[in-house]
Amino acid sequence: MRKILIKIVIALLLASRTVFAQTTLDSLQNKLKDATTDTARANRLEKIGRYYLIKNQFDSSFAYADKELKLSRKNNYTRGIAQANSLFGSTAFIRGDYRQSYTYRSESFRNYELIGDSLKMGMLLTSMGSSHQSLGELDSAFAEHSRALAI
Repeated sequence: MRKILIKIVIALLLASRTVFAQTTLDSLQNKLKDATTDTARANRLEKIGRYYLIKNQFDSSFAYADKELKLSRKNNYTRGIAQANSLFGSTAFIRGDYRQSYTYRSESFRNYELIGDSLKMGMLLTSMGSSHQSLGELDSAFAEHSRALAI
């Protein structure tokens, strides 16, 4: 069962990298300029942040997540808050800061829970389990992965 879960996570990560790699930064920034609402701007900031994440430009990724978080909080946009914290968590994980990654992803999970997005909740629980696993906290990792499967 663990092997299947790992394969699913890897497939999702590879798929997301392919999608974002096909989109150029110029195109994303043009879409950001064309955004007519703060919600659309927040969503586009997240896409730019993810673009930088896959390019291993972590400072830029973090900066765009921060812009998205501030804009989303200002507008009480729960999905944007969740997205920004998820991006912070992904950036922290890749940097090797697993404890901080878990904290950000936990916050993201709580916000996705508020809006009832069970797909994102499951993905985050899997990521939170990976943070525990990377810290050598295997019982906690198993618990998070089990919670993900229960959704």
